[in-house]
Amino acid sequence: MLRGALHVYHQAWPLLIALGVGFVAAFGILFLYATWVYVRLAESHSAYGVRTVQTTALLVIGALIVFQGYVLLAPDPVHVKSDDVYAEYSQLHPLLRMSVAPTVLVDEHLLITDLSRHPRDYEAMGLPTNPRSLHYPQSGGYVHAVDLRTKGHYEVRNLLLQGYFAALGF
Repeated sequence: MLRGALHVYHQAWPLLIALGVGFVAAFGILFLYATWVYVRLAESHSAYGVRTVQTTALLVIGALIVFQGYVLLAPDPVHVKSDDVYAEYSQLHPLLRMSVAPTVLVDEHLLITDLSRHPRDYEAMGLPTNPRSLHYPQSGGYVHAVDLRTKGHYEVRNLLLQGYFAALGF
């Protein structure tokens, strides 16, 4: 779902269409897997029929809706550095939110340290102001960057996290 939506979005399609394409692609793949598993399990017990296809489709759609709902909501405050960053979470681009959420499920120590910035924030950090920073709200109104804490974590973990986002297309 994530990779498909990002691919379509990078082709300059609107966000809602990208989300829809990702949803449909994920549905298709999960439906095929779920049907295959169900047929294998039910092979000796009953005939495969239309009812099975309907049940499988409803289960897959339900799982995808629950997942999309989960990822678009704000993360557990334990995974966010401050109340200010937590309050900014809705400004994060939905596709980036969808990509960060699964990492919270896998890495219980993940910490989101920063989302949006202003030029004065760079000055306060002692860094030169970057006029092209993706931490600034972009043309669609969303922030296209998120900072995750890497300090104090194993290098392998940080490389895997970097590889995950690179594999998605970030």
